[in-house]
Amino acid sequence: MEERVLLINPPGPKGLFRDTVCSTLSKASYVWKPRGHIQFSSIIPPDWDAKFIDAAINGLSTEQVFDAIGEYKPTLVVVAVSSVVWDKDYEFLSRIKKEFSRVHVVAFGDAVREKYFFDMLLKQIDEVFLNPFTYDIVDYRAKKFSSFDMIEGAQGSKKNVEVKTYLPRHHLFDNISYRWPFVKHFRYAAVYTQFGCPFCCSYCTSSRTTVTYRPAENVLAEIDQVYADGYKEIHFGDDSFGNPKENTKKILEGILKKNYKISWSAYTYPALADRDYLELMKATGCHTLVTGIDSHDFSLLKKYGRPITKEILLKFLENCKELKIDVCGDFVLGFEEEDEDSILKTIDFAVNCKIDYASFNSANPLFGTVIREQKIKGGIIKEGSFGYDTAGYHIPSSTKLRSERLKQLHSLAVKKFYFRPSYIIKRISKIRSLEEFALRLIEGIGVVKNAILTR
Repeated sequence: MEERVLLINPPGPKGLFRDTVCSTLSKASYVWKPRGHIQFSSIIPPDWDAKFIDAAINGLSTEQVFDAIGEYKPTLVVVAVSSVVWDKDYEFLSRIKKEFSRVHVVAFGDAVREKYFFDMLLKQIDEVFLNPFTYDIVDYRAKKFSSFDMIEGAQGSKKNVEVKTYLPRHHLFDNISYRWPFVKHFRYAAVYTQFGCPFCCSYCTSSRTTVTYRPAENVLAEIDQVYADGYKEIHFGDDSFGNPKENTKKILEGILKKNYKISWSAYTYPALADRDYLELMKATGCHTLVTGIDSHDFSLLKKYGRPITKEILLKFLENCKELKIDVCGDFVLGFEEEDEDSILKTIDFAVNCKIDYASFNSANPLFGTVIREQKIKGGIIKEGSFGYDTAGYHIPSSTKLRSERLKQLHSLAVKKFYFRPSYIIKRISKIRSLEEFALRLIEGIGVVKNAILTR
């Protein structure tokens, strides 16, 4: 029997990122490449056929997607779902199983971390998984991923586990409508060396995810393919690029040895990247690193399982500046312990620490985080609530601040950071090509639109 795998991103907002790690809306004009589907494509045996439908980015209706399913005649369908639009995604999944009863249907998404939603999915489909790298695709008909124990088991140990995959099918996702906000080229490849994160920041979804990583030779084979296909840009989309450190070092040394002329960006953790490591990153084409700064209050962060010191962070920022690596700082606004004064101090810290970009995230009740537990326990939200994202479009009240004020502070943060004339002049001065100018202009317009028109 010929195996035919159909990967689907359902109809929905174009800027919605459906993923098991974090499901959220774009804060500007960018649209992420579909991480879960790219990772899943790497476990599909090479002799199996595969197709990808992104209904959201291509503006397809549900009827058009169902016509495509009928035409393709898949044996296995893999669907991404999001808690942001849970009701619509659930309806979409339910209909797939009704109209294509013989097809094996699998789903993944942030909501699967909570048993209530996991059980609802299994009433309609065959399986639910958290980590694409560990899904047993060859034996999928055995329905091994149909117990919540599988999810709980993937949210425990922080020990690194090595997994080897096939090469991801990047040609399925080669669409310039996808855009990572820091790329220097419209066409880029999203490469994943691992799933999960080794750190324990309890306000982050990845804090409860076992880490699986691909050996260096496996990743380098993928980069060979990406380079041969003409990509000039890579986004390493790991939650913390650089873990395990020796494995990542081998990847970077492999890129350097082959003298590949690529530019790349990644998320990383400040304590992972010392000066020597950053120099290796720069030598291989790194131009931007995204890192969690999160708050001005380092004692508060320590309470949430993030023990990094201000000294380590500032040294990281200093090294990046000297090596001309741009830094985007991630910030979290609205912890339960925070009043307005504390949030304003974090905003000022973001402006004053001389980073190149800032991403302001709401301390929202994401699945698998302690913040969700806090808000349920405090009666702010109910178990089974959905629709929250880090971008700040839908923010529940906190213990000390109302929802509307939190939205206003989120908008204020964006304006104070990005609307400074000195900042705008600095960003323009760093542009080196017309393509990069176009990318920065598109994102700049998106920032203005989202900070002013949608708040």
